[in-house]
Amino acid sequence: MSGGFDAGVRLFGSVPKDMIAVPLARPLTFTCVASPAYFDRLGKPETPEELQRHRCIGHRMPSGKLYRWEFERAGQELAIDADGPIVLDDEELMVEAARQEKPN
Repeated sequence: MSGGFDAGVRLFGSVPKDMIAVPLARPLTFTCVASPAYFDRLGKPETPEELQRHRCIGHRMPSGKLYRWEFERAGQELAIDADGPIVLDDEELMVEAARQEKPN
């Protein structure tokens, strides 16, 4: 490799096309969550598309890219940009921010 590395660890979607990818673990599963008070005020989204009208917490990847929320049902894949008031790069901070969410 041109950077002087023999191997690297990356999320599958961020592997450059000229590299060989070998899975190291089972695929990750993300879960959409919100506080009960948030759902009481704004309702629970029934579809991924409905997330676009909610106050979602964005996730910045180590590469600097914003994570596009990925969904799959019955073999159909969907990725959406869920905009919100905050973008974080740490999962624990994301959970804490969701707990601290205040009304508009």
